Amino acid sequence: LVASRSANLATESNFIAFLRARANVAPTQPSTSMPNYSAATLPDAQAKDIYAYIKTFRTHAPPVDEIPVFGQILTEAQKPYKR
Repeated sequence: LVASRSANLATESNFIAFLRARANVAPTQPSTSMPNYSAATLPDAQAKDIYAYIKTFRTHAPPVDEIPVFGQILTEAQKPYKR
């Protein structure tokens, strides 16, 4: 299942094909929770924007030292408690 999800995001054209799959047919048992969109519902330009946005997601969390807010929280947590 993970491999098929990766294949769906491998290229912009794969992603759009995934969005369009079965768009005009309502399956009795959907294979995913992702709805299918026809070109009339979601134009290609918008689908391409969604693909570009999804591709910005990181697959792994960055190292702790690269998260400034987390570092600030840790620094504050080490200070003595004040009432």
